[in-house]
Amino acid sequence: MVMSLAGTPAVRPSISVIKALELKSCFHIGFRSFEHLKQAHARLLRLGLSQENHLLDTLLGYYTQFGNTHYSKFVFNQTNKPNIFLFNTMIKGLVSNDLFDEAIKYYQSMRSKSIFPNRFTLPLALKACARIFDYRSGLKIHSLVVKLGFDKNVYVNTSLVSMYSKCGNIYDARKVFDNMQEKALVSWNVIISGYYDVGKFSEVLSLSRGFLRNGLKPDGFTLAMILCACAELGALEFGEWIHRYINVNGLGIDLVLNTSLINMYARCGCMEKARGIFDQMLEKDVVAWTSMIQGYEANGFAKEAIGMFFEMERENVKPDCNAVVAVVHACTRLGAMNLGERAINSLKWEEVVTNLPLGTTIIDMYAKCGNSNSAWKVFKEMERDVVVWNATISGLFMNGHTKVAFGLFAQMVKFGFQPMDDYDCVYTVYVRTSKAIRGGTDAIISLTFYDDTGNGIRIKNLESWGGLMGPDHDYYERGNLDIFSGRGPCLSRPVCSMELASDGSVGHHGTARWYCNYVEVTTTGPHIQCAQQLFTVEQWLSTDKSPYQLFAIRDNCEHSDGVKRRRPSNTILPVETLLAVASDPLEFEPLKLD
Repeated sequence: MVMSLAGTPAVRPSISVIKALELKSCFHIGFRSFEHLKQAHARLLRLGLSQENHLLDTLLGYYTQFGNTHYSKFVFNQTNKPNIFLFNTMIKGLVSNDLFDEAIKYYQSMRSKSIFPNRFTLPLALKACARIFDYRSGLKIHSLVVKLGFDKNVYVNTSLVSMYSKCGNIYDARKVFDNMQEKALVSWNVIISGYYDVGKFSEVLSLSRGFLRNGLKPDGFTLAMILCACAELGALEFGEWIHRYINVNGLGIDLVLNTSLINMYARCGCMEKARGIFDQMLEKDVVAWTSMIQGYEANGFAKEAIGMFFEMERENVKPDCNAVVAVVHACTRLGAMNLGERAINSLKWEEVVTNLPLGTTIIDMYAKCGNSNSAWKVFKEMERDVVVWNATISGLFMNGHTKVAFGLFAQMVKFGFQPMDDYDCVYTVYVRTSKAIRGGTDAIISLTFYDDTGNGIRIKNLESWGGLMGPDHDYYERGNLDIFSGRGPCLSRPVCSMELASDGSVGHHGTARWYCNYVEVTTTGPHIQCAQQLFTVEQWLSTDKSPYQLFAIRDNCEHSDGVKRRRPSNTILPVETLLAVASDPLEFEPLKLD
């Protein structure tokens, strides 16, 4: 007999108790694999411990940690009386595995059992609502937050700010944020990110200044977001201040921050500073390389963009689709089709034909380089949206294949693509006629404008295209400021060059002469920033007045030396005209080029 120290017989623990203690110890130590976890679960069932909530809580946590939510749900659903801790673990596991719909269902199940959420449940449920834009459920949770008195909790409030901003209601997100008595760094990051996501970049900078005035120290996420907003606004001075802050605080080795600085300087047109940062970086990933390539291309340094791309390849950094899009744009500008094809070959063909922006860019390159057959080949193999269709049609027009282009247009309409989808830019043209004696005209005035890639749009007759001055108005009369507006395909870059022309016809003025002071072109569209370009003309368009010509060419493009002007991508036509042509009984055949 085993005696205790007190001299009384000691109670020997049963085998089942020993195994239970070993199992609980195992739960605390952890599990080596999913199979090990399943074995422990089986032992739990055999020992009759399957309803011990604290063990089940650990079990659920490990199942979701291994990514097996099926087992987690099975275990949870076998529980007789799940408590708030089990629900929290289950919801957390589903959220961490991106099963946001199911997470909300479990939250609703918890509420149906009259179990109230705690300060851990609410942020998880709100995160799930934010990720699937479930605004209605988010509102209900907000109401419960107030009812339960959690509206003073910084983490719950931060989750509310995130939910509102992710669901697009930045006004209520800001309202919650402003009412917070305590604001953590993550709270500031969430509201700043929210404003950035809805395109309110000025508010991002305004909040950032308030953040810094409050003496808070930003982290890398905050600084990167501020730099992105500076890039969008062209706020170079503030961006430079952030750059100095990064250096003073020893953050200059951070890869993400350096890449954000490169992007900011590139977007502000300071490629030398962008290159300086890039050259000093100890670590360069594909995003950093791509930012430099995109910066060079966007600022008109096509040769440098191409050189940077092939330097990246020599450094054994595999380019992504974004890098190839940028370098193909640069090759298009220089007419360097062979280099563009080399860049394209760095990707698998499956990546090319499934990436719509890349495929569209390649079609555009082939079209502008006069290789319609290659453009057609890419088009046939690609997944297609309306942009791909329109790029191909535009390329066919550009290279003189008018009949085939209209046939393809008819097919696009037949397949249910709306042609207006790509005609989503509004061009407004202001034309000032001089007050000079006999400065007016009755001639037909046409206008062609280009971006710095050489791509352009021609309006054959401004008045019939989009005259806004009324049916009885006499256009181009002495001293007039005439306004015209219409829709057309968006150019890839801002307008910077134009050709203004008169057909020389004589009306009641008795002469073909016309003196124009200036032309201003404004471009607006949902996917581009508003752009405005003023062309000073101050010239007679006349055959009997110097310079004895019926046209005026003005080029304000930077870095445009050597850029060959392409034929305009398409004449702007009313959509009704295009549809009328497309409805002509023209049978579409495979592309046949001369």
